[in-house]
Amino acid sequence: MFAAVAGLLALNVVMLGSLFSQVEPCPPPAVGPYIGATAALAVFALSLIQGGVRAGFAAAVLVGLMCLRSLGPLNFVTEPDPKPVLLVPVLVLGTGFALTAILLGVASLFRRASAPEPGKA
Repeated sequence: MFAAVAGLLALNVVMLGSLFSQVEPCPPPAVGPYIGATAALAVFALSLIQGGVRAGFAAAVLVGLMCLRSLGPLNFVTEPDPKPVLLVPVLVLGTGFALTAILLGVASLFRRASAPEPGKA
């Protein structure tokens, strides 16, 4: 899951870079704050996951859900031509990373919730 969130962070940083430099295909300026917030949440999730904090797994799920909006398959339908063709690598990787983060994050949350606390058997 750490790798999936790191991959999403990298994709968000690249998308912000293309937005600022106006290199096509770049996202519309209105989504810049959304992408920035997603990247910030990814950094937050990574630091919590690294420390083994349960909230990090919940944050990873939220990052995955947020990235499905900006990096997911929905963009094949909503983006004007020919952008989807240029975005195929980003959308495929973004969808894979997002689904991995969501699934592993949910699994980690359930696994930690059902695990007995240390010292209580």
